[in-house]
Amino acid sequence: MASALEQHFAMPQVFAAVSINEVAATKMWQLEGFASVEAQVAKLTNMAVPSAGKFTEAGDQRVVWQGKDRYFWLTDVTNVDSAEDFFATDQSQGKTQLQVSGADARALLARGIPVELDDAAFAVGDINMTHINHIGVSVMRLADVDEQPVFELWVMRGFAVSLMEFLTASAATLR
Repeated sequence: MASALEQHFAMPQVFAAVSINEVAATKMWQLEGFASVEAQVAKLTNMAVPSAGKFTEAGDQRVVWQGKDRYFWLTDVTNVDSAEDFFATDQSQGKTQLQVSGADARALLARGIPVELDDAAFAVGDINMTHINHIGVSVMRLADVDEQPVFELWVMRGFAVSLMEFLTASAATLR
């Protein structure tokens, strides 16, 4: 499926001290269930299961906490079977993933996110389900690149253009 943004924005969008880019799609599986969810997620992904408000990474894979007994798994695995009391749903086409990075990344996101984003409050490996300008997003704090902060945002595909309009308009006013 084509990007929700490709007919509206050239990527990356680069400003004085912040860059916004769409993340190349990987499979995004929603994993949830009713019993022994953590054990089943660990067995399926062969990864540590993150605690509330966290994500774990191993190579190109990531397991992201999304609420009680619910995780997202970003992977190149293309087929996951559900089991009794455990369900895997392909969410790959439902979300747009954006990466916001650079010296002004926090300042840009602070224009719309009611969450403290400094390192002490929102460290690498943290995730928060919140909103930007009334658009629901999941925001993750990734490892710095070239000593600059990096954040990843997940937004429902239908709201991707609205979110990018807000981000690019706000980024243009920085510095």
